[in-house]
Amino acid sequence: MGQDGFSSISFITTLLFHLNLPHCLLEKPKAIGGVWPTIKPFVNGGASGMLATCVTQPIDMIKVCRLSLYPL
Repeated sequence: MGQDGFSSISFITTLLFHLNLPHCLLEKPKAIGGVWPTIKPFVNGGASGMLATCVTQPIDMIKVCRLSLYPL
């Protein structure tokens, strides 16, 4: 406790409230349950890997064919 009887936590909360900062800074984060938050990184990683392969492989094939026909 400070000299005036207020804790530093209440001072910070009051300061955030009077500065009109987003309300999410004043609340504790809520736990999100379920399967999707757990598997979301794996789904995103798999999708990005498949997209990268589908885009990169044809370009690489064209490059290799071109270099084999007309070497530098």
